[in-house]
Amino acid sequence: MKREEKMQKRREAGKTYSYKKNPCMEGSEEYIEERKERDKKNKSNKLHYAKMTSVFAKLDNRIETEKEEKAKKAREKKAAKGNK
Repeated sequence: MKREEKMQKRREAGKTYSYKKNPCMEGSEEYIEERKERDKKNKSNKLHYAKMTSVFAKLDNRIETEKEEKAKKAREKKAAKGNK
């Protein structure tokens, strides 16, 4: 099942996300505490090692793609010269 199908199924079941505004009065201590709790949820909890592994994997993929593109251009250039 694709991601879009899963989301559509959730919508049909009525399980959609709706933002709940901070119920506390703005500027109060409760408001600040609630805001801190919400901010914690938005933070990435990945370890530094995992972040770096991810970055290097993306970099490796990008380098590989660039190599493939260069090789493809070289093959096309060689084929064009061969046809002349």
